[in-house]
Amino acid sequence: MTTAESLALFGLPLSEATVENGSDGKPYLMQWFERARFELHPEVGPNAVLLGLLGREVYDAGSVIAPPTAPVADPCADVPAPVSARLRPSTCFEAGTRIEVDIFGFAANEEIGFWFNTPDGLIFGTVETANIGPTGGVSGLPFSTTGLYPGIWSLVFEGVESKHQSIAYFKILGEQATTPPPASGGDVPASVNAVVDPVSGPRGTDFSAYGFGFRAGESIGVYVTDPDQAVFGAPFQVEADGEGFSEIVTLFTDRSFPTGIYAFTSSVESGHKAIAYFRIDP
Repeated sequence: MTTAESLALFGLPLSEATVENGSDGKPYLMQWFERARFELHPEVGPNAVLLGLLGREVYDAGSVIAPPTAPVADPCADVPAPVSARLRPSTCFEAGTRIEVDIFGFAANEEIGFWFNTPDGLIFGTVETANIGPTGGVSGLPFSTTGLYPGIWSLVFEGVESKHQSIAYFKILGEQATTPPPASGGDVPASVNAVVDPVSGPRGTDFSAYGFGFRAGESIGVYVTDPDQAVFGAPFQVEADGEGFSEIVTLFTDRSFPTGIYAFTSSVESGHKAIAYFRIDP
């Protein structure tokens, strides 16, 4: 080994050769270098020079430097990029954040439909359309995210004629849920794949509901469960429209109805269900 190679491997000497106790507690003639410690071991041979076991000494002393910890995964990294849309102030936030959406790329004055896709792959929207205006786009559409449960949602706008879509994806932070959590501040559970109006009212109130997430044209059975879990079915079926929304069904109540929590349930043979909970008050 050349002098240059030795210098590159071990560095410059830091001390003179002196007798010191080794890691086994026995005295040896040692000399320290920048990256090594040389030890004379006569028990091995008259001129046997070995390198000190510096790594083992440090390990045995409990001073091993821990490997760097893995970086914490970004909880927002899985939000897809928008399509012909922009969303402000961000695409990842807590429920209740007010957002604004810009959409563009539609034909001038085109009618557009719009809906939400939930983290569970369900559709929640409206059968109505709106005119996009002469520019083919709109800026600053406001939306409230109050009550949305955790996961990745998408807000979709589609041109009736062009079929062009603007899609704004966003993520509600929190533990993922497979169904919406119960409503807070009351004993009426949150409806599942359904909307009811009103949610509560006294005897004599007419309650109307519809479900969503069905296949277009499906025949849907409807029944009502009363507070005692008795079930009475409608003597008819309703049909899902082209967007998967059921027809509206109405329960006409009078003073003979017991108070408590009721549920409209709409179901099909495929197993999909829409449940709208409501309460009749005293």
